[in-house]
Amino acid sequence: MFTSKQRKNIRAERKKISKLDITFDIKDKSNLSQEDWDIFYKFYVNTYAERMQAPYLNQEFFKLVHKSREVLNPVIFFAVRNDEIIAGSLCFEGSDTLFGRHWGASENIDSLHFECCFYQGIEYCIKNNIKFFDPGVQGEHKIRRGFEPRESSSFHFILQKDFREAIQKFCIEETKSVKRYLVACQEYTPIKKIYRI
Repeated sequence: MFTSKQRKNIRAERKKISKLDITFDIKDKSNLSQEDWDIFYKFYVNTYAERMQAPYLNQEFFKLVHKSREVLNPVIFFAVRNDEIIAGSLCFEGSDTLFGRHWGASENIDSLHFECCFYQGIEYCIKNNIKFFDPGVQGEHKIRRGFEPRESSSFHFILQKDFREAIQKFCIEETKSVKRYLVACQEYTPIKKIYRI
């Protein structure tokens, strides 16, 4: 359960989007088209370009996801204004968890990221009886919106042996640091302590 102040903040963020007459079109494996993926990819690339970064996933990746959609269970939350899609967030639906992963937009609109990536996902989970929503790693802004910090794993293979050993040593040290940071972040969650997991 959120504190009173946090409930007020979330209502204010959602109201900003509502006042702009932005609606949401949810696409899943049953109705996603290649055109939807092309639109999402443009948003994804644009969002990286705004930060002067190169996206690490290419268009071929999203084509492969589309081809494997029956197994991967993608869900895209498209934000629509004046009959034009302006943003989207990509999630993957597991057996009991919705996993949020990527986001993109054609323009910056205050609070749209939070609505598209968090609040729409929460509503989707409630509507579809999905037990958990994992909005993805990183981002202190997630704590303010009720997502408790948790450890996450990733798997990598480094072909070059010298790099592999150096990266392994770094990861061991980083893991210690992340664990300390995780404990510190737990103190700042807006959920009342009696309701924390």
